[in-house]
Amino acid sequence: MKKEAGIVIKAIRLRLGYKQEYVAQKINISASLLGHIENGRVGLDIDKLYLLANLYHVLPRNILEIAIELYKNKTEDGLDRAISYITTK
Repeated sequence: MKKEAGIVIKAIRLRLGYKQEYVAQKINISASLLGHIENGRVGLDIDKLYLLANLYHVLPRNILEIAIELYKNKTEDGLDRAISYITTK
């Protein structure tokens, strides 16, 4: 599930037009660590999930729900639509 959570985190960041360096600075981690999270090499802990959700102005559960759907469906179909939906509220 690390991979799917990272895909969602990255998709939201890109949708919002944020650079990795900006996001990393705002949540007090290195850009390298953020890259590892986005690429699924490092898991997303609850603290970082909360900080990212706050920064992205989305609910943490929305990030998790989309990641779970990616995991269950084994495809990224619908990812853009889901990200668009949660970031335009």
